Order: sequence, then C-alpha cells, then structure tokens
Amino acid sequence: MIHIEKEIEKLIAAKKRTELKLHDLDCEIRHLYVRLAEDRRCMTRKCPLDPSEDENPP
Repeated sequence: MIHIEKEIEKLIAAKKRTELKLHDLDCEIRHLYVRLAEDRRCMTRKCPLDPSEDENPP
C-alpha cells in the first residue's frame, strides 16, 4: 500500500511541474505574440509607440 501512495505522490508532483511548465510556455508565447505585433507596426508606421497614430489608423 505504501508503494501506491508514493507513486501517487510522484504523479501529483509531475502534474504540478507540467502545469508550471505549460504556464511558463503560455506566458512566453504571449510575449512573442506581442513583440511580433509591434514588429509588424514598425513596418507599416513611422513609430509604433506614438499614441496619436494608434488613435487614427491609416
């Protein structure tokens, strides 16, 4: 019975590590998506950080 409890504890720990890794990857993907969007704006506008251009799209 102790063997089964240890295996369950290992599986729970692995699940937590997997969830943490997925969360980190999700944050990294969001960051890359935002940077990609900014890079696209750089190609189509003079300055992507200028708020006046964001209000009046071309």
